[in-house]
Amino acid sequence: MTDLHIDGLGRQLRLAQPPQRIVSLVPSQTELLFDLGLDAEIVGVTKFCLHPSHARTTRTRVGGTKTLMHERIHALAPDLIVANREENRREDIEALQALAPCWVSDVRDLPDALAMIRSLGLVVGRAPQGAALAARIEADFAALPRLSRRVAYLIWRDPWMVAGGDTFIDDLLGRLGLQPPLVRHHRVEAPLEHVELLRQLRVIRQQRATAARGCRRAATPRGRGGGR
Repeated sequence: MTDLHIDGLGRQLRLAQPPQRIVSLVPSQTELLFDLGLDAEIVGVTKFCLHPSHARTTRTRVGGTKTLMHERIHALAPDLIVANREENRREDIEALQALAPCWVSDVRDLPDALAMIRSLGLVVGRAPQGAALAARIEADFAALPRLSRRVAYLIWRDPWMVAGGDTFIDDLLGRLGLQPPLVRHHRVEAPLEHVELLRQLRVIRQQRATAARGCRRAATPRGRGGGR
């Protein structure tokens, strides 16, 4: 008897039992798998999987999220591959599906993330842990204050890139009351074209930092690091 699961792309996966050899191709989902208690089942991760700190040193590294080493993944003989629609290339996932079931997430907002945690928990045989973790995250977000500030969320440099609209980052910023004044109409990350606006934001930040340093110096008595 096999269990039927639906991934983030609406694709069906059939598993005869909870996976025992998992390869994760997504840093954030690698961390999630460890949080779900799958230390013994995770056999492969990417070079970008930095959390937990021992992930890269105790597991086989299978390349980058978009530069996968297929031969290493094959050698690991996984019974589940965990991927993401934006992090990984479609051609890689299609090729790896012949090796093992590929569970692919597609997270655009907080509800998607919570559903992903619950779904992946069910797939790997950790449904109670996944449900509990999602509930805790949901409660923590509900308790956060709204900040009502304008921000520029940079995700890359050379060239500078900002997180676009209709993305997970954009959704989280909005929930915190943070309004990106830059690109919001692009689905994917967009090149930074409004350089002058970014300069203005930087000037404001620098002015505030300078003022804060001046206040600290004024409040520090001489002889305690407050002057020459």
